[in-house]
Amino acid sequence: MLEETRFRIPSPVSVPARGDPRSGGPRDPRSPGGRAASLAGALGSLLLAGCGSSTAPAPPALSGPYAFEVNITERRDEFRCHSGGTVEFTQDGESFSGSARGTVTCSGLGTEFTLEETSRLTGRLTGNAVRMEFSILGSPCEAVGSARGDPVDTLSGTVRCTFAIEARIYTLDGRWEAARGAVPGG
Repeated sequence: MLEETRFRIPSPVSVPARGDPRSGGPRDPRSPGGRAASLAGALGSLLLAGCGSSTAPAPPALSGPYAFEVNITERRDEFRCHSGGTVEFTQDGESFSGSARGTVTCSGLGTEFTLEETSRLTGRLTGNAVRMEFSILGSPCEAVGSARGDPVDTLSGTVRCTFAIEARIYTLDGRWEAARGAVPGG
């Protein structure tokens, strides 16, 4: 047979204890109103003060020139493209934009070509997470990834582009990367 155990919870005392601010006496560090309670109150005040603050840390510095590469493939029909060149990022808080210049080489679907291209991009840098949209040969691309360093030295991640070729939609997936500094001659 189980034995029942009952705990008695003491009721609060209405008489000010020694060290209680209402008594005007010194605080006893062992009492409920002692050092531990003071520390807990101070920490609670700091936490509450932090909750009211809307100041978020600034994102890493991104503005400047970068060399970039994008490699994407549509596996079913083996259509692939490579884009490389330079991009100049301009940052405004977490938002950024850029202008990219470079070459695009695509092969597959019975064709192969290389074209010069200039493209605009927009994106967001939240902490070290990057999300951006741009185009390759007028086809929309969405890229996600991460930034390293402050100021940012390198960026990399995955990309998905959607090409419409001869009334058919092709989805190309791949990787992208960018490194601070312009490529020679770029």
